[in-house]
Amino acid sequence: HLSCKIGVQSPKNLEFFKKSNEYSKYEVLYNWTKPEIKNNGKISKYFESQIKNKLVLVYGGNIGVAQDISNVLNLAKNLKKNKKIIFLLIGDGTEYEKIKLIINKNNLKNVIIHPSILNDQYQAVLNRSDIGLISLNKNLRTENLPGKMLEYMKYSLPILASINKGNNFDKLIHDHGAGFVSFNGNDKEFKKNALKLIDDELMLKKTSKNSKNLLNKVFHVRSAVERILKSIKK
Repeated sequence: HLSCKIGVQSPKNLEFFKKSNEYSKYEVLYNWTKPEIKNNGKISKYFESQIKNKLVLVYGGNIGVAQDISNVLNLAKNLKKNKKIIFLLIGDGTEYEKIKLIINKNNLKNVIIHPSILNDQYQAVLNRSDIGLISLNKNLRTENLPGKMLEYMKYSLPILASINKGNNFDKLIHDHGAGFVSFNGNDKEFKKNALKLIDDELMLKKTSKNSKNLLNKVFHVRSAVERILKSIKK
């Protein structure tokens, strides 16, 4: 009751509050970040040796039920014969050991999984990567704008995502040409989208540029400040 304005993460979240008597208080306020890259660290010899001369599809973050990383492994299986790419999964979580077992059981030599690393090392990995991966469990019922997406965009990584239905951030990505999004369970579309980036160098460069532009336009800390100040003036 004391708030003049309440920020929610996405348009879908805003719809949830339409039934509220205080609906007018709510407005969309996206997550924000500074787009500048300050990391000057070099990628570790271990990671460099693993991804040398490869086009890198990176995932960084929690490896839990909500992320359904087995979804990414299905993509890796479907692209197993493509020798120019490597999947790099970095993070921790309840499903880490399970995912590691699936990788070994299926002999997925195109997938590297590694526990969380220090932030400066992770930034160096992103700087060397080519495509940012996002996966969300198809059973989720809410809209989610993963924070990792902003980190990918800092390094101009096109977004390759497979998400739950009812999650509308695909429109944001597609409208800005910043990557490709499909729904979890549609492995054929996920593979098709991946190949659009892997096999077309011009498309990779275009979506890379658009990814950084999207960050600057929508998720820049400046945009959040302007939005907040505008609300105060009202």
